[in-house]
Amino acid sequence: MKETDIPTVLIVDDEANIRFLLKMVIERAGMKLVGMAATGAAAITYYRRYKPDLVLMDIDMPMKSGLDALAELIDAHPEAKVIMMSAYVDEEVVKKCFKLGAVNFILKVTPIEQIQKIMQEVAHTVRIQKETEKPEEFEEPDEQDEPEEPEKEEESEKPDEPEEAAEPEKPEESAKPDESEKPKESGETT
Repeated sequence: MKETDIPTVLIVDDEANIRFLLKMVIERAGMKLVGMAATGAAAITYYRRYKPDLVLMDIDMPMKSGLDALAELIDAHPEAKVIMMSAYVDEEVVKKCFKLGAVNFILKVTPIEQIQKIMQEVAHTVRIQKETEKPEEFEEPDEQDEPEEPEKEEESEKPDEPEEAAEPEKPEESAKPDESEKPKESGETT
């Protein structure tokens, strides 16, 4: 697997021990950790900088909650894949996570194997999306290159056409037939 195919993950949690645990989970899952943020505000900055495939974000954080950060992140980057985390279950909060754009929700007490499975499923979805986007990216430049070349040819022909039709060239053209007529006349008299 190429390094560019390895899913990248950003961890956002205000508790250092949770960040450390999630780092181990990510490494065991064969993913690459690109950053660890302790606040919702830092999550936005890190996401812009690293564009991770997946974000694991806690809901309860100081200064900017995970829900506020999620809303801001999805608003600015609708392609972001965010798994929200919490130490407790509140149905209304879980519903709000999904409404704001989270792709999944996990409890912090969820077994490591299940967390890895959820992360791998999301990463697989991201990989499929990237693969389906690649052919379109390659086709677009080809389509753009083809119309540009004929336009350039047309542009080079267009300046030639007006110059040929310009008035200063008409006397030269009319002088040429006069010169060609003179030898014919002189040829006839000889």
